Amino acid sequence: MRRRSLAVCPLLVFAGWVAILVSTGVELPTIFLVVAGVYVRAAGPREGMASIVAGVLVLAITHLSTGGAGYGVLSPALAGVVASAVAFLVVHVARTRHF
Repeated sequence: MRRRSLAVCPLLVFAGWVAILVSTGVELPTIFLVVAGVYVRAAGPREGMASIVAGVLVLAITHLSTGGAGYGVLSPALAGVVASAVAFLVVHVARTRHF
């Protein structure tokens, strides 16, 4: 059974990247969660929720504050993806390390 689940992982990654290329708006920051979930086994619901909330919030703020233009090469969707990644990593590191 384990062998079969490992064969599905590249397919999920491919599907995630295809979705990134064709999607726009709110879907884009949430796609990061799918890709990160494939590679980080210890990821849990806290990382997922932080990633989605931060990504959508930053996307909305960037879109509203710039009229959809973004900042230079940083489009609102890309800003959301970056915020998703940062939130995911911050929560994951805080949850897995004991202070």
